[in-house]
Amino acid sequence: MRNISKKNWYVTLILAIILPSFHRFYAGKWGTGILYIIIMIASLSINKYIFGALYVIDILFILSGYFKDKEGKYITIF
Repeated sequence: MRNISKKNWYVTLILAIILPSFHRFYAGKWGTGILYIIIMIASLSINKYIFGALYVIDILFILSGYFKDKEGKYITIF
């Protein structure tokens, strides 16, 4: 049996779609949340595909139920 997080899957997904990188803060992953913001700002002037790829990968992980919170527990709809 998988460890299930108490974080809300819907909130995580909506944050990931509307406010990219803020879903990581919600999950307690402050370090990668800050890193994503830095990459997003750098992507505005350098290469938009880097942040876009990370964005799509995170959305897919959230939708599939394999996105984890800070404690390593899965944030899932079930």
